[in-house]
Amino acid sequence: GVAGGSPLLDAFLTAFQIPNLLRNLFGEGALSTAFIPRYAQLKSQDPATAERFAGLVLGRLTLMLSLVALALLAACCLLLAWGDLSSRIVMVAALAAPMVPFLVFICVTALVGGMLNVRRHFWISAACPVLLNLCMISTIWLSPEQEIRVAPYAVLGAGMLMTALSFLGLARTGGIPPLSLGSTAAYRDFRN
Repeated sequence: GVAGGSPLLDAFLTAFQIPNLLRNLFGEGALSTAFIPRYAQLKSQDPATAERFAGLVLGRLTLMLSLVALALLAACCLLLAWGDLSSRIVMVAALAAPMVPFLVFICVTALVGGMLNVRRHFWISAACPVLLNLCMISTIWLSPEQEIRVAPYAVLGAGMLMTALSFLGLARTGGIPPLSLGSTAAYRDFRN
């Protein structure tokens, strides 16, 4: 590409690690490891309880990640407002800011992917990384002179598409669980 081994490319790769680190922690880490077996167990015993449980976990995860995203976005804005525009950290902040909401989308998509797997619906989870690659490739192909500056928007767009596709999969395989911030006995057991 045009960027080659430039500082701008290095800044983008660093900025892209922020949502990926959080995805590893929340979307594919301990939460998914604990959530999926519990959801599968509840699904086999009482599907309605399983869906309420899933809605609680999804609702609370989305709220928590949205708060984390707002804090990260505020930090990026502060760095951009008062930082030295030629410094690497400000360059990373400029490229990270559009990708911050991606962390919400990717973590929710990972959790929904686990639900889809329990429902024996596997292709959407496999297709989501392909969507990210297609968005990145098409963005670079359409605007090669600005590839790194527009790449964060491709990442954000891919996150939206992955989440939409995942929820479409839920809707077609038994319904979207009712999102909630309340609590149930199953959720309290899971939390403990």
